Amino acid sequence: MENNKITCHQLYSINATISLGGSILIISSTLASIAKQDAWLSSLIATVFGLLVMLLYYYLGSRYPGLTLIGIIRKVFGKWLGFFVSFCYVAIFIRISAGVPWFIGSYFGRVMHETPVLVINMLFMAGIVIAVLYGIETIARASELFIIFVSAIFFIFIILLVKSIKLEYITPMLENGFCPVLKGSFFMSCYITFSAINILMVFPHYVSDISKAKGALIKSQIWSGIISGLTILMTILVLGSALTERSCFPALLLATEISAGPVITRLEYVITIIWLTTQFMIGLFFFFSATTSLSELIGLKDYKIIVLPTGLIVLILSVIVFPNAVYMAEWDNLVYAPLITTFGFIIPLLLVIVYYLKKRFFSIQ
Repeated sequence: MENNKITCHQLYSINATISLGGSILIISSTLASIAKQDAWLSSLIATVFGLLVMLLYYYLGSRYPGLTLIGIIRKVFGKWLGFFVSFCYVAIFIRISAGVPWFIGSYFGRVMHETPVLVINMLFMAGIVIAVLYGIETIARASELFIIFVSAIFFIFIILLVKSIKLEYITPMLENGFCPVLKGSFFMSCYITFSAINILMVFPHYVSDISKAKGALIKSQIWSGIISGLTILMTILVLGSALTERSCFPALLLATEISAGPVITRLEYVITIIWLTTQFMIGLFFFFSATTSLSELIGLKDYKIIVLPTGLIVLILSVIVFPNAVYMAEWDNLVYAPLITTFGFIIPLLLVIVYYLKKRFFSIQ
């Protein structure tokens, strides 16, 4: 590739991988607590709605070829309002970038008792900083390998679980009505759809063929929806909604149900590797979005100048961003959901509306 351009297939692999990260390990528990045995219906609705959101992102990006999300915001909203909204996006990207290593440190801290969480976070952030310094081309190529690895291991995992399915676990359907299903689909959209707003930091600015990007975005949403939906469905079918709801990491508990002879056992560690891979891509891409958006906002010619200092800020925040797991759960439900909905759906929709009004009534592009 030349001139820091990526292909549409790489756009697909980036978006699919980061959409999967928040759903594989823990989303089943959240949906089961809301929609019970109908959680799989929530995932289906969220996937369909996600296609509409991807079309919204494509329409917005294709109107301003060559610009990133920050450039689009400042172009549509004007100098001062555009600067304020752009700064909010930078803050959100940094905030989510800090949350990912907190999850990693919290998870592995339970196993590596004698290792300080800061050390675990530091190793995780070191890999992210190095990758961002290599640039978007390297990130895109890595995502192509990651999506193949994650998808292949996942489907092997699903096949090995088929014999443990109990169909009675998904009945009766819609026992509590349709409202819990819609609520569950909203929360799932917050993880696999609205959080993909930072794909506009790559599309259309870094994409070599904008005309084919629509298919890549739609395909990535469908693929992440299939894997996320199957994860939720298999968790309900094998564990039941009650056990899924009570489990912090239902996918790991699901892996303990696999046993094919004396060789294929203890596959929860394979699930951990898949989750770590996708979390790395989420942290990597949000950190890339944070550094590139901040450098564009303050007028730097090269974002790599601020990668190291921003990495140190994120590392420090990763230790203090959540005091404990209870606070994190409350923040996800009470703060993250409305926050990511506002910046992942409402503001992009407003950008499209303002763009249309300016073009229709004032002939301004």
